[in-house]
Amino acid sequence: MDPNIQSALAQLQDIHTPTAIHNWPIAYGYWICLVLFILIIGGIVWLLKRKQQRNKIKHEALVVLEYFDKQSPQYSNDINSLLKRVVLQYVARTHIAKIDDAIWFTWLDQLLAADKQGQFAQLLGNRFAKPQHNPDTNEQLYQLTKCWLKGALPLTDKQLAKLTKELSC
Repeated sequence: MDPNIQSALAQLQDIHTPTAIHNWPIAYGYWICLVLFILIIGGIVWLLKRKQQRNKIKHEALVVLEYFDKQSPQYSNDINSLLKRVVLQYVARTHIAKIDDAIWFTWLDQLLAADKQGQFAQLLGNRFAKPQHNPDTNEQLYQLTKCWLKGALPLTDKQLAKLTKELSC
Protein backbone atom coordinates (compact mmCIF):
# COMPACT_ATOMS: atom_id res chain seq x y z
CA MET A 1 0.00 0.00 0.00
CA ASP A 2 1.11 3.49 -0.65
CA PRO A 3 2.71 5.15 2.39
CA ASN A 4 0.71 8.34 1.81
CA ILE A 5 -2.54 6.42 2.05
CA GLN A 6 -1.38 4.66 5.17
CA SER A 7 -0.41 7.90 6.85
CA ALA A 8 -3.76 9.39 5.83
CA LEU A 9 -5.57 6.35 7.26
CA ALA A 10 -3.59 6.60 10.47
CA GLN A 11 -4.73 10.18 10.94
CA LEU A 12 -8.41 9.21 10.76
CA GLN A 13 -10.29 9.03 14.02
CA ASP A 14 -12.99 6.57 15.02
CA ILE A 15 -16.58 7.38 14.13
CA HIS A 16 -18.45 8.82 17.09
CA THR A 17 -22.18 8.25 17.37
CA PRO A 18 -24.26 11.30 18.28
CA THR A 19 -25.76 11.57 21.73
CA ALA A 20 -29.07 9.77 22.15
CA ILE A 21 -32.23 11.79 21.69
CA HIS A 22 -34.35 11.67 24.83
CA ASN A 23 -38.09 10.92 24.79
CA TRP A 24 -38.83 13.58 27.35
CA PRO A 25 -40.27 16.13 27.19
CA ILE A 26 -42.93 14.87 24.83
CA ALA A 27 -43.76 17.06 21.86
CA TYR A 28 -46.71 19.46 22.15
CA GLY A 29 -48.81 17.51 19.67
CA TYR A 30 -48.75 14.46 21.94
CA TRP A 31 -49.80 16.58 24.93
CA ILE A 32 -52.72 17.98 22.94
CA CYS A 33 -53.78 14.47 21.89
CA LEU A 34 -53.57 13.28 25.50
CA VAL A 35 -55.70 16.18 26.78
CA LEU A 36 -58.28 15.63 24.02
CA PHE A 37 -58.41 11.92 24.82
CA ILE A 38 -58.98 12.60 28.52
CA LEU A 39 -61.69 15.17 27.72
CA ILE A 40 -63.48 12.78 25.38
CA ILE A 41 -63.39 9.93 27.89
CA GLY A 42 -64.59 12.30 30.64
CA GLY A 43 -67.44 13.51 28.41
CA ILE A 44 -68.53 9.97 27.61
CA VAL A 45 -68.52 9.02 31.30
CA TRP A 46 -70.52 12.15 32.15
CA LEU A 47 -73.12 11.41 29.44
CA LEU A 48 -73.48 7.79 30.54
CA LYS A 49 -73.95 8.78 34.18
CA ARG A 50 -76.52 11.40 33.18
CA LYS A 51 -78.44 8.87 31.08
CA GLN A 52 -78.32 6.34 33.90
CA GLN A 53 -79.64 8.91 36.37
CA ARG A 54 -82.48 9.90 34.05
CA ASN A 55 -83.45 6.26 33.47
CA LYS A 56 -83.28 5.43 37.18
CA ILE A 57 -86.77 6.83 37.77
CA LYS A 58 -88.19 4.71 34.96
CA HIS A 59 -86.51 1.56 36.24
CA GLU A 60 -87.72 2.11 39.81
CA ALA A 61 -91.28 2.80 38.61
CA LEU A 62 -91.31 -0.43 36.59
CA VAL A 63 -90.12 -2.35 39.64
CA VAL A 64 -92.85 -0.82 41.81
CA LEU A 65 -95.44 -1.61 39.13
CA GLU A 66 -94.53 -5.29 39.34
CA TYR A 67 -95.17 -5.32 43.10
CA PHE A 68 -98.76 -4.09 42.84
CA ASP A 69 -101.43 -6.71 43.41
CA LYS A 70 -103.62 -6.93 40.30
CA GLN A 71 -106.36 -8.57 42.35
CA SER A 72 -106.66 -5.61 44.71
CA PRO A 73 -109.77 -3.42 44.45
CA GLN A 74 -107.42 -0.41 44.88
CA TYR A 75 -105.32 -1.36 41.86
CA SER A 76 -106.40 1.60 39.73
CA ASN A 77 -105.71 4.00 42.63
CA ASP A 78 -102.26 2.44 43.06
CA ILE A 79 -101.50 2.90 39.36
CA ASN A 80 -102.69 6.51 39.36
CA SER A 81 -100.60 7.34 42.43
CA LEU A 82 -97.55 5.66 40.86
CA LEU A 83 -97.94 7.74 37.70
CA LYS A 84 -98.30 10.94 39.72
CA ARG A 85 -95.26 10.09 41.85
CA VAL A 86 -93.22 9.51 38.70
CA VAL A 87 -94.29 12.84 37.20
CA LEU A 88 -93.55 14.55 40.53
CA GLN A 89 -89.90 13.64 40.00
CA TYR A 90 -89.89 16.00 37.01
CA VAL A 91 -92.51 18.68 37.82
CA ALA A 92 -93.09 20.83 40.91
CA ARG A 93 -95.66 19.51 43.39
CA THR A 94 -97.71 22.69 43.16
CA HIS A 95 -98.47 22.00 39.50
CA ILE A 96 -99.45 18.36 39.99
CA ALA A 97 -101.50 18.88 43.16
CA LYS A 98 -104.07 21.07 41.44
CA ILE A 99 -104.51 18.96 38.32
CA ASP A 100 -107.91 17.40 37.65
CA ASP A 101 -108.59 14.05 36.01
CA ALA A 102 -109.49 15.33 32.54
CA ILE A 103 -106.24 17.27 32.08
CA TRP A 104 -104.24 14.48 33.73
CA PHE A 105 -105.62 11.76 31.44
CA THR A 106 -105.23 13.96 28.36
CA TRP A 107 -101.61 14.65 29.18
CA LEU A 108 -100.89 10.98 29.87
CA ASP A 109 -102.52 10.03 26.57
CA GLN A 110 -100.42 12.51 24.61
CA LEU A 111 -97.31 10.56 25.51
CA LEU A 112 -98.75 7.27 24.25
CA ALA A 113 -98.90 5.83 20.75
CA ALA A 114 -101.98 6.86 18.76
CA ASP A 115 -103.65 3.44 19.02
CA LYS A 116 -103.49 3.47 22.84
CA GLN A 117 -104.71 7.02 23.46
CA GLY A 118 -107.93 7.52 25.36
CA GLN A 119 -107.59 4.37 27.45
CA PHE A 120 -106.39 6.05 30.65
CA ALA A 121 -109.67 7.95 30.99
CA GLN A 122 -111.62 4.70 30.64
CA LEU A 123 -109.45 2.65 32.97
CA LEU A 124 -108.66 5.23 35.66
CA GLY A 125 -111.73 7.44 35.38
CA ASN A 126 -113.92 5.24 37.56
CA ARG A 127 -111.35 4.51 40.25
CA PHE A 128 -113.48 6.13 42.98
CA ALA A 129 -116.62 4.21 42.05
CA LYS A 130 -117.73 1.13 43.94
CA PRO A 131 -114.83 -1.31 43.59
CA GLN A 132 -115.58 -4.09 41.15
CA HIS A 133 -112.86 -6.59 40.56
CA ASN A 134 -112.25 -7.08 36.86
CA PRO A 135 -109.03 -8.95 36.07
CA ASP A 136 -109.17 -8.05 32.38
CA THR A 137 -109.41 -4.34 33.15
CA ASN A 138 -106.55 -4.56 35.65
CA GLU A 139 -104.37 -6.43 33.16
CA GLN A 140 -105.19 -3.87 30.49
CA LEU A 141 -104.32 -1.06 32.91
CA TYR A 142 -101.08 -2.82 33.82
CA GLN A 143 -100.06 -3.17 30.16
CA LEU A 144 -101.00 0.45 29.40
CA THR A 145 -99.07 1.76 32.42
CA LYS A 146 -96.03 -0.34 31.54
CA CYS A 147 -96.18 0.96 27.97
CA TRP A 148 -96.43 4.55 29.24
CA LEU A 149 -93.52 4.16 31.64
CA LYS A 150 -91.29 2.61 28.98
CA GLY A 151 -92.25 5.02 26.22
CA ALA A 152 -92.73 8.35 27.97
CA LEU A 153 -89.85 8.30 30.41
CA PRO A 154 -87.53 10.03 30.85
CA LEU A 155 -89.58 13.15 30.21
CA THR A 156 -87.98 15.62 27.84
CA ASP A 157 -87.80 19.35 28.42
CA LYS A 158 -90.35 19.88 25.64
CA GLN A 159 -92.85 17.52 27.31
CA LEU A 160 -92.30 19.19 30.68
CA ALA A 161 -92.80 22.66 29.21
CA LYS A 162 -96.05 21.54 27.61
CA LEU A 163 -97.27 20.02 30.87
CA THR A 164 -96.45 23.07 32.97
CA LYS A 165 -98.08 25.31 30.35
CA GLU A 166 -101.28 23.24 30.48
CA LEU A 167 -101.23 23.15 34.26
CA SER A 168 -100.71 26.87 34.66
CA CYS A 169 -103.85 27.66 32.62
